[in-house]
Amino acid sequence: MPGNDARLIANLKAQNLLYTVAERGAESTELKIIGSMKEALHPEFDSHAGILAAMARPENRHRLLNRDRKRLLHRPRQRRA
Repeated sequence: MPGNDARLIANLKAQNLLYTVAERGAESTELKIIGSMKEALHPEFDSHAGILAAMARPENRHRLLNRDRKRLLHRPRQRRA
């Protein structure tokens, strides 16, 4: 879905950051509405400065970034050897 990131963020914002996950089993498919996302930012809408400001807020200790479809979780107090 490269190039559609802005549209994805716009769609998420339009539906109050809710999305659905389908768990397919042998017998049935269970749909779950996920509401754990609090904020979705994109430089096209929120500017790079706005994104950096959001990341710097103390309440945002854990940040999930998606860059080139690789997920990175930032944990400032943990260091890798």
